[in-house]
Amino acid sequence: MSGFTVDFDVRADEMSAFVPSELIGAAAVGDTITVRSSYLDEERTGTVAEIIADETRGRFHRVSFE
Repeated sequence: MSGFTVDFDVRADEMSAFVPSELIGAAAVGDTITVRSSYLDEERTGTVAEIIADETRGRFHRVSFE
C-alpha cells in the first residue's frame, strides 16, 4: 500500500470524494490518500475505495475518508 498527497477541495463532513485520476493516477484501490483542502484547517486521510472510468466525465478515484 502506497501513500499519495493531493490538493483537492473537500469539506470536513464529506464521507468520500471523487478525485480526478490525473491528480493521483498511480494510486490503486487500498492506497492511502492525504487530501489538502482550502476548506479545511488540517489534511484529511482516506483510502482509495474504487477507480471509476466514466465515458462522459473521465476517470476518477473514489476516496473514502476515515
